[in-house]
Amino acid sequence: MFPRGSRFCAIISTAHRPCLEPAINPKISAVEARWARFPGFTLLFDNPGQSCRSTESGPLLDCRPEGDPALYLYAALARGLASFDLQTAMFRHGFCPTPSASYHVTAWDGLNPALDAQLKPEVLQRARACYGALPEATDAERGFLAELQPAIQALQAQLPIRMKYAALRNTPGVGLVADVAPADKASAQAFERLQAVRLEVAQAAAQRWGAAYTTVLQPHITLGYYANAADTRPLDPELPAWNTALAAACEGLTLEFSSLGFYAFTDMARFYRR
Repeated sequence: MFPRGSRFCAIISTAHRPCLEPAINPKISAVEARWARFPGFTLLFDNPGQSCRSTESGPLLDCRPEGDPALYLYAALARGLASFDLQTAMFRHGFCPTPSASYHVTAWDGLNPALDAQLKPEVLQRARACYGALPEATDAERGFLAELQPAIQALQAQLPIRMKYAALRNTPGVGLVADVAPADKASAQAFERLQAVRLEVAQAAAQRWGAAYTTVLQPHITLGYYANAADTRPLDPELPAWNTALAAACEGLTLEFSSLGFYAFTDMARFYRR
């Protein structure tokens, strides 16, 4: 298992660890993930269409890809994933699919507890005040949002960008993602500009906060996480066949992102747009 507090921690509800036997126990019909609390905030590309629903804590990311043509790429991924033998993947590798309602593409990771040890003391204090109250908004969260408004506007100016399915990517000890890539020449040019602006945003945040995510953006949709961090090559044998099937299912489908926003999250299934 990932240590509690990890963004990738999921609890398998019928066992303490994935079963190592080659077949599912006939006395157990299914297992499922329960998402551990892992709070923070991030900048996400806003999904096209109606992708949020109102809650007492604010708009919650809640895609309904099957009923929205703008989200058919998400629908194809969800249908394709559901057609695979996910119960065996869960038992053998602790593979925990993410709900399609929370599918998204990250523009830039903000702050979360994985960075706590590197933050300046006063920033850490503010971050923890923000995390502790989520999903409710606090003055601490509003302060971070105000700081990031110029960055949001600068990144927003590089849009729109249309994305298409590229390939499955396995990140051992973490999860399985569907990489996406610019769908046309104009989007490729816009994405190159966005990468440059994003690096400036990240470096400025790192200087201000003491730490930030400054790695190059690899746009992707997270399809699931691995509960067993010790399994270093999970699902590798299945990936070629899965990739072929998903590529066929997503042929001709794109996602167009024309805006982005600040999202607070409580775990890897619940993202609230502020």
